[in-house]
Order: sequence, then C-alpha cells, then structure tokens
Amino acid sequence: MENRLICTANEELISDNKNNIFIGDWCLQDTNVKKKIINLNYEICTYHYNENQNKLKNDWLYLHDLYERVIIAITMKLNNYHKKKFSRKYWEIIVGPTIVQLLSVFLDRYETITHLKKNFSINEVAILKYDVSNCVTKDFEDLFENKLDNHFWNNCIFSEILKDSFKIKFVEIDPKNNISLEHKRKNHNIIANLFRCADFFLSKIIKEKILFYKFNKKKILGYMISQLRLSRFYYEFSKNINTKKKIVRKNINLGLSPKNSFEQMLNRKLFNFLPSSHLELFDDINLHLKKIKINPKYIITTFGHVTDDLFKIWTAERVEKNISKLIICSHGGTFENKINFNSWINISDKFITWDKKKNHKCIQLPPTYSLDKKNIENAKKKKILFCTANTNLYAYRIQDYIISSQIKLYLIFWKEFIKKLNLKIKADLIIRHIPNSDPWQLKKEFEKILGYDAISKKKKFLDEVKNSKIIIHTALQTTFFESMLAGVPTVVLLKEELWNIGESGKEIYNLLKKNKIIFEDIDGLIAHLNNITENPFLWWCSKELLDVRKKFHDNICNYKDNKEWDNFFSKLD
Repeated sequence: MENRLICTANEELISDNKNNIFIGDWCLQDTNVKKKIINLNYEICTYHYNENQNKLKNDWLYLHDLYERVIIAITMKLNNYHKKKFSRKYWEIIVGPTIVQLLSVFLDRYETITHLKKNFSINEVAILKYDVSNCVTKDFEDLFENKLDNHFWNNCIFSEILKDSFKIKFVEIDPKNNISLEHKRKNHNIIANLFRCADFFLSKIIKEKILFYKFNKKKILGYMISQLRLSRFYYEFSKNINTKKKIVRKNINLGLSPKNSFEQMLNRKLFNFLPSSHLELFDDINLHLKKIKINPKYIITTFGHVTDDLFKIWTAERVEKNISKLIICSHGGTFENKINFNSWINISDKFITWDKKKNHKCIQLPPTYSLDKKNIENAKKKKILFCTANTNLYAYRIQDYIISSQIKLYLIFWKEFIKKLNLKIKADLIIRHIPNSDPWQLKKEFEKILGYDAISKKKKFLDEVKNSKIIIHTALQTTFFESMLAGVPTVVLLKEELWNIGESGKEIYNLLKKNKIIFEDIDGLIAHLNNITENPFLWWCSKELLDVRKKFHDNICNYKDNKEWDNFFSKLD
C-alpha cells in the first residue's frame, strides 16, 4: 500500500485507500479528522524533539547564532527595499519579534520533514491548494494571534519547504470550505468607543515625559499620583492601516550567506512570510505616524515592543534619532538566561527584570502588579492545586520549554504522578489548566481520571491560590513566581532539567532542588507530599526554608515595596 504524507489537521487530505502518514500528533487534534480515520489505515510520526532532548538545546543554540546573522542580513535588505539607511537597532526593534518566531517555525518544520523522511518511505504528499500571497500576515499581531496555529497557514509553510528542498510527488486538493486568512480587526463596542473618546481628550492635555504603553501601572500608581502624572491608552497605535499595493514577494532573497541546506531554503522563503507592515504597508504606516504629536523622553512598555507594529515603528524612529530612550519591562518571572535570543536586551536602553542579570542594561525591580497577600493569608486553605503547562499545536518558538507534541509525553508523565498519589491527596487535588486555551484537549484527559469537579473553573489564578494549601507547578513560568510571591507552599515537578539558565539562576535552581521545592522525579515529590500535606506550613516556614525563599526573592523575584519603582522613575526625571 502506498504512503500518503499529511502535514496538517485538514480532513480533505486524508486518503480512503492509501496508508496515511501523519507528520505529527497535531494532525489529529481535530474532531473531523478523528472521525474520518476510525476505519482507515494511518500511522503517526514521532516528533523530532521527542527522540532527543539534547537536540532542542542544540537547535536553540544554532538559532541564537543564526538570529544574529539574519538580523544583519535583513537590515541591509530592508534598507535596500525601502531606500533607507537605518541602523541594525532600528530594524531589530521592528522585525526582531517576527524573526524570532519565523526562524523557529521554519527550522521546526524543516527538521520535522527531515525526521519523517528518515523513518518513512513516502509516495506522495497531500496539500491544500494555496496562493503564497494570501498567506502573508498583515502585522505581528496577525501572525501571532491568527496564523501560527492555523492549519491552512501551516499547510502553506510545510508545502513551501517541501517544494523547495525535498523531492516528492504532490497531490493538490481543493479546500472543503472557502478559507480566508484575511486579518479582521475586532469591532469596537460602546465602552471601547467611550475609552477612545476619553483617550483623545487626554491626548490634548497630557504632555508626557515618560510614555507608559501596554504597561501594568498598579505598582507605580503611588508615584504617578504624587507626581500628578496622567496616563492614557494611546489609541493612535491601534489604527487599522491599509494599502493598495499588491503583495509581490517572488525572487526576494534574504541575502544571508548560507552555511547549510536549511539556510539556503531560508534565503529563498523567509521574505515571503514577513508581515506586510514590514514591507508593503511600511510607508503608509509612517505617513500615519507623522501625525502623532507625542514627544516623550522615555518610552516604557511591557508588551508593545513585541505585539504592536505601529508602536514599534514609531519607537524605532525616535530611538534612531536619539530623541527617546526605550525601557522594556519583563512581563513575568523566568529562569531563562537569554529570552528570545537576547533580542529584548539588544533593542532596549534599559531592561527591567524580576531577577538579577549580569548585564549593564538590566535593572532588577519588583513585579509590576500587587498581590493581596493579606487576603491570601486569611483564606481557608484546603485544596492542592496542580498547574499544568500548555503549548501550541505547531511549534512557534524554540525554547527551554514544552514544544508542540512533546505535550503528549508530559501528559503521560503527569498522569503517572496522579496515579501514584494516595487517595487522601488525590481527593484534594484541583487541576488548573490555562483558561480559554486547550488545543491539545488536556482538560478532557484529566476529567477522565479525576472527574469534572476536579478541574478548576476559576478564570484568575490568584483566586485559586486563595483556596490552596499546596501548589504544584509543572513549569517555571509566571504562575510559579506568583505562588512564591503569595507565600503559599509551592513545589515544582519537572520532566526534564532546565538548560537555558544563567550562572546566578543555576545557583538558585540547584538550591530549590536541594531543599525539595523543585523535583525531577515523581517518587521523590510524592514522598515529600506525604510528609508535609497535613501541615505544609511547618515545612514552608521552617528557618531553613525561610532562608531559601529569601535567597530566591533576592536573586530571582524581588518582592519589595513600591519605593524601588519610585526611585527608578525619579532618577529618570
């Protein structure tokens, strides 16, 4: 029987009379696909990162170096395209987040195909008919929110790589339904329009020296009130810009000096998938930005430097002319040594972090939100909260974290842990999965073993914290840091040891392992839970643990009061 390769979760691609080879588990995360394959022949290729965890680290190191080379090449290419002479920093502010995502996307898909070719003999690959120009994203927001996990967009990515670098027979199939990848902005409701009107009024009276954009201001409200500073939303950066220019990307080479076959393919294909905001829309965006009459000396943001292309282009212009300084604030805690290939530090004048970093640009300050610790401390604590990790169907960022269908192995690992718990602990267990995001349908899997009532229904993580006497995390992400800040007994179950950690972070990481906060084995954590569950605060508030927690907060997650923020902004003034 012939083998047909299928790369995405589109039921039209499935053959009734051939052996269907699904390139990854993501292909089966669709109800229609699951129904169709019940009585058909099919196999699923293992994920290339499941085979060798060291490969993930090696690929990250490779992309870290490649990112630098691509930024240099794309600076020259975009200057030529737009007939400009801007610096590398200017273009990295604008395109850096896009390149971080697309490099990971292309390498993952390329390695996925390479791994499959080593394990299967393929007679043909089925793809949906597409036009590359229709797969171009409008801006970074469109790429991140609408395309990275979109089956049709990934059909285009896989197809372009296969056609470029792999000799294989193609079967092109018409999509079952009309597919539109056009980016549609959300309609504004009455309340949103009122906010826009208020924002327009404030724009006439506020003369900001420090511009706060997409930045959590709770921590600095005292400072802003004391300085009589007003702030607003800056809707100027959310205007929907369109152009009449046609998307023509053929034969635009990146200009990278390729070192391998992957980079040869990247040279030919990367420009095809850059957002229009970097190319066709760029001049129209600049025309709009010239109308904005804001003149801050400092620009501070937590999310805008990643998500908002209008804001990025406006900021890049001001930084390029040395009119404004860009200050980026980390949105959460992390042990990661180099976030997004160090691009955030590259583009910022100052980078505010929760942890101590050995970089002259980095400043450690407390988190930008406040915890109601008194309310948490007074709450009745009965439950044991188990926080799962989550990931997209399709890999979009190579990092020290769960990637794509690796989640299937982690689910097996978590189920084994739950199965081994004693009945008393299991009865108190509440599973918290990220609200409104469950592409791998993990909640259903946990419902099967613990029941519907064991799944958290609360939207806010801190609402669940108030009811928890112990919190078990499965990743060292922001919720872990929130638990530590809240002062609730906290432990972590990791399937793999972390590798992207700096020297100071590694010291604290090992200290947490030594003192039974971080575990990398199921039996060790279960033994610890059996010892502390009756009264976890006896362990958590022991002198030894208090010393450990203090070292953690001093080095990784500063929890001091607002005065440090006040001092920081006072120095800017």
